Amino acid sequence: MRSSLKQGLRTRQKFVRRAAVALSLLLIGGLVAYFQFSDVKDVRAAATGDFQTRGSGAWNGTTTWQRYNGSSWVNSLTGPSSSDGVITILSGHTVTVSLPVTADQLVVNSGGQLDVNTGMTLSIANGTGTDLTVNGTLRNAGTINMGGSVTASFGSTGTYIHNQNGGTIPTATWNAASNCRLTGITNSYPSGAGQTFGHFTFNSPLVTDVEMSSNLTTAGNLNISGTGTRTLFLTNSSNNRTITVGANFNDSAGTFTAVNNSGTSTISVAGNFNLAGGTFNMKNGNGTSAMSVTGDMNFTSGTMRLRSTSTVNNATLTLARHFTMSGGTLDFTSVAANSTMNVAGNFSHTGGTMTESSTGVGSIVFNRSGTQVVTSGGTVSNAINYTVNSGSTLQLGIQLLGSGSTGTFTLSSGGGLILGDPSGITSVENAGNIRVSGTRTYSTGGSYTYNGASAQQTGSGLPATVANLTINNSSGVTLTNTTAVSSVLTLTNGKVTTGSFELNVTNTSTSAVTGHSQSSYVVGNLRRSINGNGTYAFPIGTAAEYELASTTLSGITGTTNLLATFTNSNPLTVANPLKSLWLNGVDIVDMLDYGYWTFTPNIATTGGTFSLSLSQRGHTNVAGRTGFTPLSRTSVGSDWQTLGNSVSGSLVGGTVTTVRSGLSDFMDFGIGVAEQPKSMVFLNSSLISGTAGQVGAIYKFPNVTTGIDAWVTLMDKEGGATLSDVDNFTAGNGYDIAWQPFVNHPANDTSSIGWKIQFKKNGTSTDTTITNVAITGIDIDGAGSIREFVEATRPYSYSLAVVTTLTITELDTSYRATGDYPTINNIDTSHTEAMYQINYSNINTFYYRTGAISTSSSMEMRQHALMFNATLTNNASSNTSLPVSLLYFKPTAKKDRVQLDWATATEVNNDYFVIERSADGRNFEEILRKSGYGNSSTTIAYTDIDYSPLSGISYYRLKQVDYDGKFEYFPMKAVRFGKTDNSRALSIESTGPNPFTSAFNIHYRSEEAGDVEITITSATGQLVHHSTVHAELGSNDFAFTQAAELSAGLYVVTLRKGDEGVSVKLKKE
Repeated sequence: MRSSLKQGLRTRQKFVRRAAVALSLLLIGGLVAYFQFSDVKDVRAAATGDFQTRGSGAWNGTTTWQRYNGSSWVNSLTGPSSSDGVITILSGHTVTVSLPVTADQLVVNSGGQLDVNTGMTLSIANGTGTDLTVNGTLRNAGTINMGGSVTASFGSTGTYIHNQNGGTIPTATWNAASNCRLTGITNSYPSGAGQTFGHFTFNSPLVTDVEMSSNLTTAGNLNISGTGTRTLFLTNSSNNRTITVGANFNDSAGTFTAVNNSGTSTISVAGNFNLAGGTFNMKNGNGTSAMSVTGDMNFTSGTMRLRSTSTVNNATLTLARHFTMSGGTLDFTSVAANSTMNVAGNFSHTGGTMTESSTGVGSIVFNRSGTQVVTSGGTVSNAINYTVNSGSTLQLGIQLLGSGSTGTFTLSSGGGLILGDPSGITSVENAGNIRVSGTRTYSTGGSYTYNGASAQQTGSGLPATVANLTINNSSGVTLTNTTAVSSVLTLTNGKVTTGSFELNVTNTSTSAVTGHSQSSYVVGNLRRSINGNGTYAFPIGTAAEYELASTTLSGITGTTNLLATFTNSNPLTVANPLKSLWLNGVDIVDMLDYGYWTFTPNIATTGGTFSLSLSQRGHTNVAGRTGFTPLSRTSVGSDWQTLGNSVSGSLVGGTVTTVRSGLSDFMDFGIGVAEQPKSMVFLNSSLISGTAGQVGAIYKFPNVTTGIDAWVTLMDKEGGATLSDVDNFTAGNGYDIAWQPFVNHPANDTSSIGWKIQFKKNGTSTDTTITNVAITGIDIDGAGSIREFVEATRPYSYSLAVVTTLTITELDTSYRATGDYPTINNIDTSHTEAMYQINYSNINTFYYRTGAISTSSSMEMRQHALMFNATLTNNASSNTSLPVSLLYFKPTAKKDRVQLDWATATEVNNDYFVIERSADGRNFEEILRKSGYGNSSTTIAYTDIDYSPLSGISYYRLKQVDYDGKFEYFPMKAVRFGKTDNSRALSIESTGPNPFTSAFNIHYRSEEAGDVEITITSATGQLVHHSTVHAELGSNDFAFTQAAELSAGLYVVTLRKGDEGVSVKLKKE
């Protein structure tokens, strides 16, 4: 056959003829000449003997054809034959074969048509190239004979219409866009159907059931658009047949059955399967039927039955993409057997009915590797089972799957559900996303995501263990039961509230909890399984606030899982205030008030350490504060402690984040707040009650700090002390803002004034509390005959300078600082050696005493000064904490030893105790060392033995040492051992002068601090002097300056402490 260029030439010649007829006969020659000269190539393509149609008509008609004579097309009165050249039926022309015809190189152009009438034969002879080319339409009601080597092709616009019963479809090469239509079948399927077609359409008025004669393959669509009143079978015997569709399978009318006997049918659809009417039966016999659709299945009307009869073998429909049903009926089985539809895409059932019409089961299996979206609304009846395979995740939203089904639902291990129903998944029929009334099986190896638009419950159907749990609901999710997550907990959006249940992540990977944020965390109980090393996040909080905690483990043993909770309650209580805690030398005075964390290990830690990072929001007490660190306590009711080492603390955007390392035990943790003490200004006092200088007088210092007044009450006067001035202000003395009472101290006595200081809201009598107060006693010095001292209600800590002239003595309810050295001239705040800083937290009232021990012969007025700020914070040798609350320290002399007993009520960071011993109360040496308990909130008793005690009076003192090397001394105790002259509570070491005239002095030693009663009697027994003085532990002096008034003679001076006394005789000249 000649090239396709000839076909183009014939088309142009046809155009010329029509143009000539339309214009005039006179123009024909000119137009033809113009056409020839304008496209010389087309003219050369035509060959002598070629035929083309000049109009519609019979093949042998006299007006149907034109013949090319070598130079032009001329009308032919006869039809062409196989001996002629190329024969072309042009667009718009229909040629009818009503007599037998033989042709070669026959071309039906697009738009052209060749009809072979009933009983007629069109023979195609073998020639050069393609013998039959159809780009238009070939309608065959007769016979088309094609010899052994004859070739035919149907182009993209070519159509073959098989308008007869039986017969043979010509063998050809079919373009994927070509069409083969079977329109005349009544009881016999044509032969030749085993080719690979383009589009293939069956639309025949069957009068009997017809079985396809071969496999069917299309590169394009397969259309079933009519079968009359009967059924078209792919196989109606034991034959095994296949249909392979390269594009879409469209079923719009008629009845098609894939298997109607014992054969096997296999249907493969590369495109979509569209059912828009008619009936499609997959299996209607004992055979096996399988259909796979690579594209979508769209079901708008009609009926599809997967199994109509027979319980033998299977019917399986497999969809690689989406299933959409908006109408019609899908009947899985009409017998007591199962049929299965596998869906790998989205599943939309908004209309129509899914059912099984007998006692069998229809199974829908979701098997995509990924997410499949479900849309519901259609009718489901009888036993339809739903299975989600491993790898598939069913996204349900608020859709209800299986409502009306009496079948089952199974989520396989490795499968997943994305749930939006407020009830989640349940075990009852009419609640939750899954609504089948049969058994619902949710695998412990499944993944569950809650992403509803309103608040959700996890539901009673959620198994006790799941592989993965994802929370993605801004309205929140509430656990219905305790739930274990064996793989990953993902917190994307919204809070999960546990109530009394637990969310337990059993996977020990540090990444087993992911995605958490301020908008997504656990409200309640979060338990995590842990390895001994790694960082584990615990995203917990309250309904209002995110309170993230994380711990980094290093070699932890014993503990294998941790339960973390957050309690929204102020961690500080009146019963357990903060005691002696610091952050980098600054007092920890408060705790963030929103709450605290509790970490509960399943087994106590036996080794290793961990660090802890805490982030708290929701607090109301951070304004102006910048120092933060984690604190810990063993339980509610115990004291907060600074275990481990502070690493960092910051406040960013309302969140305080702080880290502590070196921890070894899991317990309660909160965030402590370190704050520099408030500085106060004591000026402009006024008497507001009582008599100035008398007991009961109340003085007000206004606005000592913003919004706060200080009321100072004179509580008592001892030893003859009198008040000269409640606040003797002298500008420029270095501590102008201090409170400076001037006190008259009588000669040769111990005297003092006691004060009560209260803080009030400015301008009112309403008490108020200050979180952090440091008070520094300044100018605690002395002279040759007087030593000043101050006492204060027992603080939580006190501070002394690196170089100090003060001696600290613990009394029953206070600490006393005594100046041991002469007056420091021109003292100001730079003279830290004479300063004693006492530190309080959360205080409203404290008691203070200003006093002096005088051996002077005359009264002295001393200036006492109390500075309300942390004068020694940066100059202290140490903040002497009271981490150990000592109940008692008691040395007891035994037969050949001294037993040392002591006990503590609480201990914080207590490393060890040291027992020191002294023969004179001044020079001590270490004799014993005993390990402390570390941290304790219960009474701990200790005992040890001095096997080589000193004879006579020995002095023992207890030293406590913290882990960080800080230490504290407790008051010394004296004990008498053996029979010696010194074995007395009091001993007089020297007197003089003796004899005396106007005065004398007694130098004595006391085995412990306390009051000593002194009497002087004459030789006749007359009492001439009686006084009580306070004796310090060790050496003391008593000066008697009124001796000039005594008569000459012998006098007995007696010193008595408790039941024991000592006397000395002196002579007056």
